[in-house]
Amino acid sequence: MNLKVLIGYMAPYRASVAIASALMLLETAAALMVPWLGGELAGNLLTRSEVGVGFILIGLLALFALQAMLKFANRYILARTSENILADLRIRVYDHLQALPLDFYHAHRKGDILALMTYEVAELSGYLTGTLLTLVPLLLAAGGATILMIRIDPMLAAMAATLIPLFYLLLKVMGRRLRPLAMELQQAHAAAVATAEENLGMLPAIKAFTREDLESERYRDQVDVVRRLTTTQQGISAALEPTIEFVAATAVLGLLWFASERVSGGELTPAELVSFLLYGALLTRPVSGLAGVYGKTQKARGALQRLQSVL
Repeated sequence: MNLKVLIGYMAPYRASVAIASALMLLETAAALMVPWLGGELAGNLLTRSEVGVGFILIGLLALFALQAMLKFANRYILARTSENILADLRIRVYDHLQALPLDFYHAHRKGDILALMTYEVAELSGYLTGTLLTLVPLLLAAGGATILMIRIDPMLAAMAATLIPLFYLLLKVMGRRLRPLAMELQQAHAAAVATAEENLGMLPAIKAFTREDLESERYRDQVDVVRRLTTTQQGISAALEPTIEFVAATAVLGLLWFASERVSGGELTPAELVSFLLYGALLTRPVSGLAGVYGKTQKARGALQRLQSVL
C-alpha cells in the first residue's frame, strides 16, 4: 500500500491528526500504569495496609477517569477529521471525473464510478482515522507491556514472546481471504448500483413492456450477491479478533500455571505476579487490535488501488 498517498489525504488536517495522536499516546501511557498499580494494590492487600490500599484505589480511579476523558476527546476529534477527509475525497474524485473525456465513461460502468464516489472513498476515510492512526498507540502498548513484563520476570516474558509467531500465522491464515473478497464486494456493489441506475433511467420503457417483475428480480439477484459477500466478509472479520483474543487468553493461563511454580519457589512475589498477569491481559488488546488492522489494511489496499487508477 502506498502510505505516502494515504498520508497526503490527511495533510490538510495535520493539526487535528497531531492532537488526536497525542491523546491516543497519553491514553496508552495511562493504560500501562494500571497493571503496575494493580500489583501494588495486591501487595498492600496481602500486607493489610489500609492506608496504602486507599491511596492506590484513588490513583486507579483517577487513571480510569483520565482514560475516559482522553478517549472521548480523541474519538470526537477523529470523527470530525474523518468526515472532513471524506468530503475532500468525494469532491476531488467528482472534479476529476468531470474533467475526464467521454471515452472514459464508454469504457467504465456508471455503477463502478458511483461505487468509487460513495463506498470506496468512505472505506479509505475510515481506514485513515480509525485504523492507520491507531497503529502507533497499539505498537506502543504492545512494546510497553512487553518491556515491563521483562522487568518483572525475563523468563516468563520470553515465553510470552515465543507466542508472537503463532499470532502472525493466525493472521496470515485467517486474513488472506479478505483482500480478494474486498475486490469482489466492490464489483458487486458497482453492479447493483449500475442495475438500479439503468432501470430508473429506463423506467418508462420498463413500464410500457410490463417488465417490472423481471427487472426487480434482476436487481434482487445483484443485492443478494452483495449481501452474501458482505456476510462472508463480516464473518471473517468478526472471527479474527476473538480468535486472537482466545489464543492470547489461553497463553496467559499457561503462563499463570508456570508462574505459580515460580511464586512457590520464591522467585516471584504475588504482587509481581499480579502485575505481570495484568500486563499480559493488557497485551492481548493491542495484539487483537493489530489483527483488526491487518484485515482492514487488506480491504483499504484494494480501495486505494481503484482510486489511484481513476485519479
